[in-house]
Amino acid sequence: MPIRSLVLGVHVLCGVGWVALCAGVLLASAALNSETEAASFVDRVAPRLNRVGLACAALVPITGIGNLFFVIQARRGTPPAQFLWILACKVALLALMAAAQVSAATLTAAFQPSPGDGPQRAAALLRRLTRRYLVIVGAGALGVILGLWLAGI
Repeated sequence: MPIRSLVLGVHVLCGVGWVALCAGVLLASAALNSETEAASFVDRVAPRLNRVGLACAALVPITGIGNLFFVIQARRGTPPAQFLWILACKVALLALMAAAQVSAATLTAAFQPSPGDGPQRAAALLRRLTRRYLVIVGAGALGVILGLWLAGI
């Protein structure tokens, strides 16, 4: 397998996997029936999912830079203006997604369950996390669409 295909494959898997992970969190949080379940989810599951999301947030730009190198090499110079415009949009979407992921990880790491009000605080935190994951899913879906557009240029 050529290195170009490997880098592109890792890029796509990380991007799509990150969006799918966050979409799964949204579905799971909608299925939680009680504040106690929300507390358990926020305390035990969310930190692990955030670590995977942060890894994807780190790998997507690294592999994206590799892909850009291969495109410039294949075209023997500067890509077309349309390619650069789409690329700029993808970078802005990635910045938004990464900021949402870092915010979600920070919120989760700062959560300390307490016996009295822990479940209520966890449910409130889960609502805040849900908004961040929703941003990642929305921006990621647009990024995937733009990536498919770039593949056709």
